[in-house]
Formats: sequence, C-alpha cells, structure tokens
Amino acid sequence: MPLSLRSALACFAFLLGLLAAASSSAAQRNAATGPPRAAWVEPDFPFFSSTLDARKAQGVALPDNLAPRALVLNLGRGFWAAFDPDLLRVVAVWHGAGVTPKALAPGSYHDVSRKTPDGQSYLPAPDGELWLATGTYPGWQTGETVSLADPREPAPSPEEIGRGPLDEKIGRFEAVRFVGRAVVLDYTVAGAAVSEWLTLDDAGAAGGPVIGRNFEVAPSTLPLRLVVGTAAPGVALSLRPGSDRAGSAELAQENGVWTVRVPARAAPLTFGLVLARDGAKPAASPAAPRPTAATVARWPQEVVTAVNVSPATDAYVVDHFALPEPNPWRRGVRTADVQFRADGTGVVVTLDGDVWLAHGLAAARKTGDTVRWRRFTSGLHEPMNVALRDGEIFVFDKNGVWRLPDADNNGEADAHVLFSNAFAQTADLREFPSSLRLGPGGEFVIAKGGQQAKTQGKHN
Repeated sequence: MPLSLRSALACFAFLLGLLAAASSSAAQRNAATGPPRAAWVEPDFPFFSSTLDARKAQGVALPDNLAPRALVLNLGRGFWAAFDPDLLRVVAVWHGAGVTPKALAPGSYHDVSRKTPDGQSYLPAPDGELWLATGTYPGWQTGETVSLADPREPAPSPEEIGRGPLDEKIGRFEAVRFVGRAVVLDYTVAGAAVSEWLTLDDAGAAGGPVIGRNFEVAPSTLPLRLVVGTAAPGVALSLRPGSDRAGSAELAQENGVWTVRVPARAAPLTFGLVLARDGAKPAASPAAPRPTAATVARWPQEVVTAVNVSPATDAYVVDHFALPEPNPWRRGVRTADVQFRADGTGVVVTLDGDVWLAHGLAAARKTGDTVRWRRFTSGLHEPMNVALRDGEIFVFDKNGVWRLPDADNNGEADAHVLFSNAFAQTADLREFPSSLRLGPGGEFVIAKGGQQAKTQGKHN
C-alpha cells in the first residue's frame, strides 16, 4: 500500500533529522552532558578499516608500502596486523598503539572541528614498531618465480598506488567472517579458496609472544606462493604443519623476501606461519585450528530513545527521533545515511563504521512511543551510504560495496561479504564513497567524490 503524503514526508524528515542531529549544536550539548565517548578503536571488536601508510614505519620501512584499503586486525595486547583486500597481502604486523588517527572518522571523533587534510602526505600510519612488512605486490602468486612488481593496470598518474583489485584470475577477496569473537578472512587465489586467521599465542614460547598466520588452502592444480615479505631484525619465521602433519608447505627466501611454497595438490592443506622475536621459541605444535565457535551477539542490549511527534496536521511536518547516544558502549552515533525495510525498520550507517537498526519507527510515529535501537555491525571504512535489496543490507565504504548477512537471525551481521571492489580507491583522505543506490533492474549505482591534490587515480 502506498505511503500517505504525511507518512512519506515524515520518513523523509526522519532522514533529514538523523543527518542533521549528528552535527547540530544541540546534539553536541546533549552529548556533553552524558558520559564521554570511548576510544574510536573499540578494544573488544576484532578489526577496523583504514588507509595505512607504512612507507616510513619503524622497524621495516619499504618505500612503496602504502595501502589505500586495509583491514586492521586487533590481535590483542598491542599487536596488530593490516590486510590489503586489493592485493591479498599483509601490509604490516606491528606492536604498539594501533594506527595514528589522521583519517576523517578517528580524527574528528572527539573533536568535530578537526578537518581532514587533502593529498597523501599526512596519512594514517602504524603507531608502533613493525615486525613484518610487504611492498606493493600480490601477497599470493603462481608460477616458479616471485615477482615484486605490481601487475595491475596503472592509473593516469603512474605513481598512484591505489589501482584497485587484482585481476580475479590472480585472486579476489571474498569476506570477513565472524567466528566466535574472532574473524576469518576468506579469499581465492588462482581459483583456489583460502581461509586465513591470525592468532597471538604465548603457549610454549620462551621469551615472548608468538604471532601466527594460519591457513586452510583448497586443492589447486597450480603451485602457489604466499609472499610473506620482509622481516624486521630479530624476527624469526617458521612453519607449523596442519593437524595431519603433512609437511608439503616450504618456507624459503626468494628475490629478497620470505615466501611459502605450496605445491599443486589434490587435497586441502592446512599450515601456519609463525613470527617470533628476540629468541622466543615457538612450541613444536600444529597450526592453530580454524575457529569454529558460533557467532556471538556482541551488542545484545537495546537502546531505547524518545520520539517527539508533531501535533500539526499540515502536509509537511517534522517528527523528532532521538539518536541512541549515550549507549552502553559509549559509542558516538554520527549518522550518514538511512534506508527503511518493508516493516519500517530504519537501517542507519554512521561515518565511524557502524550500522544500527532502529525498530518501531512506524508505530512510534503514530503513537509517540519509543524507538528501540540495536547495533548490527562495525569495522567499516568511513561508510556514507546504505542500500537494501531483497531485504539484505549493502553498505558502500572506501573498501568497496559490502553485503551484510544475518544468517542466524540474532540481530547482528555474521560476515562482511565483499560484493564489489572493482573500482579503485586512492589514499587521498578526501576521496569519499559518496552515493550507493539501487537501480531499477536490481543493480547498484555508485558515485565517488574525490580530489586530485597529488595524483590522478582511476576513479577520482
């Protein structure tokens, strides 16, 4: 049944109210009276997204180690690893405070007056000492030799590193899957499915923590190479076989970098790559098993907010819906876009990488009752748009367009499934994911805003 004019305008006014409330002086005054916001990086969530510039990093400085798109994994106790979904490489592994807050979302989170610099001279960087780093080359390769060249088509400015994803024949990132409180990264390499999960372990180690990259590789008709990269002085690498003890993966140094050779085979292969430092001796144990725990509800609490329905009977009215701030996580709610499900539930995305569900909007607009908010997911890369197709949630951020399924119906996303990252993204902090809308045939139409302060990319 079509919405009435009042209902349609009220929905539109709700959208405008959400976007305005995030930056209005009234909202700032209200936030000031509540508890202060917690840190932008939430310690109990397994990852966040960021551009990462490790070209001048402490420990291992490689002149081309810049990732416009990176998933930054929180391994615990101050250890971090960044994964590049375009090149399927671990950009860096380090110990320290995380990532310097130079991007728009973290930089303005506690200071809304702080603007984002343009260009690529002042970028987020690892805040700590690197254990390992890679350059701008594929993290997985085929063939008999290792190449440290970037195989992607150059941008109009040849020096621009943000060239988009690899050709799918080489590899493609598939998903970040939530397993218990950990995550598993799924991608393909030359048509073979690969799952990777990182661990931080002290068990059996003499002298300090041990970082593990653990893999499950599907059968492949081609020999594969994991290009591990360059280790910092004092960092030792070793392999752990899978539980079947099949020692078919081989650690080697080739062309100045560490690699793991995985031969062609008809059966799956599980193995682990271990990083230890300053004489730590990893235990002679199998690779860490793939996490299998059920997905947990990270944010089971609802946040209930008030509604102020206009008593006017005019064709255009404004109803006020309070945002879910404060909340149990002391999370800021800086709304960027909202779409509505068939039952009236609002799907709200925030600049800080969160998706919220607003339940009861339709009833609240009629009765003046409350709205019930649930956090749905986090970790997205400065998203500014959300779209719905057949009831599923899609979000456009700097890493690409993600599908966010909730297969177990617990009210939270089970995975971030990469629908498309076919378009390139430069490291310029003002190249934003401006618009995502559903087309008449079920296709998506996107718009990207950007500047060319330093280089001309493919799609800015």
